[in-house]
Amino acid sequence: MVSLAGETGEEIWSYTVPDGEAFSAGFSANGSKVWVAHGPGDEPPRSTLILDAVTGEMTGEFDAREGELPWESPWDLSAIGDGERVLEFQGPNFENRIYSVLEREDNQVRWRQERPLGCEGAPGDLSAQAGHHIYDGLVVVLVVCSPQGYETFGEPRTYAVVALDLKDGREVWRREFPDPEGVSSSSLRFSGIDDRVLFSSTRFSEAHLIEVEDGETLTFEEGWGVGLYPEGVLIASGTAGAVSGYRLWDGNETRTESVLPPTEVVEAEQAVPLAEGLVTIADPGRDGPSVEFTFWGTEASGSIEAPQEVSGASEWVREVPGAVLLGVRRDAGVRTLVAYR
Repeated sequence: MVSLAGETGEEIWSYTVPDGEAFSAGFSANGSKVWVAHGPGDEPPRSTLILDAVTGEMTGEFDAREGELPWESPWDLSAIGDGERVLEFQGPNFENRIYSVLEREDNQVRWRQERPLGCEGAPGDLSAQAGHHIYDGLVVVLVVCSPQGYETFGEPRTYAVVALDLKDGREVWRREFPDPEGVSSSSLRFSGIDDRVLFSSTRFSEAHLIEVEDGETLTFEEGWGVGLYPEGVLIASGTAGAVSGYRLWDGNETRTESVLPPTEVVEAEQAVPLAEGLVTIADPGRDGPSVEFTFWGTEASGSIEAPQEVSGASEWVREVPGAVLLGVRRDAGVRTLVAYR
């Protein structure tokens, strides 16, 4: 695992896992710590090292209790609080997923769910805990309720966003959103940054921005939310496969707009908003990704030439301090990182 400077790509620190060992890593909720787990064999590792994200120095160690880890799936280190550890139990299609919270200091279980959360608006439906976000002593859980289960399509559903106290599992607040048509699970968007979470879908034209502290909800009803970023919620118009334009919404009446040329076909997942404008990525074919930048409030897009050695399809694009980072999958299976200032 390697830490790179966003502006230069210079290596800051690295951590090497012994050859042949299983390996997993993730960040703490506020990004200040890196959690690294590795061990021999195919079984999930039971000891997690805690590294300082800035220096790479080891600051502690956390041992999982016997029987706390799911044997059928790797350890998920993306769901971590700074004082507690939320362990996910992966069941089929999320329907058997429950949460347990353990104290990091003494490795004792604080609380454990007996069953997944349900929906007050659909008390008899099957429920699945399909995602979560941790911030400041709360874990916010996305709950999907449906009469026939999580993977069904075309029947009424209810979605609940529920905040639980990490100390005792007590429910702090909940917001529920009925969906009479029943959208596909793959179209749901649920993400969080610091004190806000976004819930939306590519199949209904609204996005819900929810404050983690008290559950206050703001709704945008003129498009669907692609994702939540430091600059705000990226709202798309059009369809998921052919987006005609984007808005950047920060939760109030201040909205900036970027209208893409109508001939362009842009996958909405391949777009990142910046303070000055929008970066979009298209995959025209084997020639490599096409990168464009559009200033907010304009229709003019400028193309950015990708390095000649980059070919294949782009896997993801995201903003890091000092650059926009593009991950590219090449034909031979090699992955390449390209940074744009």
